[in-house]
Amino acid sequence: MRAYMEWLLSMFDGAYASEYTHGMTDMQGTELKLLFRSRLKELRSTRGFSQSTLADKIGAQQPYVAALESGDRTPTLETLAKLSEALGVSPDMFLGCEKVPA
Repeated sequence: MRAYMEWLLSMFDGAYASEYTHGMTDMQGTELKLLFRSRLKELRSTRGFSQSTLADKIGAQQPYVAALESGDRTPTLETLAKLSEALGVSPDMFLGCEKVPA
């Protein structure tokens, strides 16, 4: 799971691992960032959490969650794990995937 989460985060930073992303363009990386932002907000909202509530659950402050949702910040591996746990989803849910790639 850790390797997969590291791969997910590499999508945000443009450090693409060729074995997973053969042919992926920078535009697709940008699209992944946009999808993460919208998924985070959608998952938070459907659970009835305010940004402050989610921040408390992950040990952060509300402005950090706002920055993640706006795209001003990129989650760390630790933050992605905390978000997944707090929202009760696997990390791949942030990208709209149904299962982790083999």
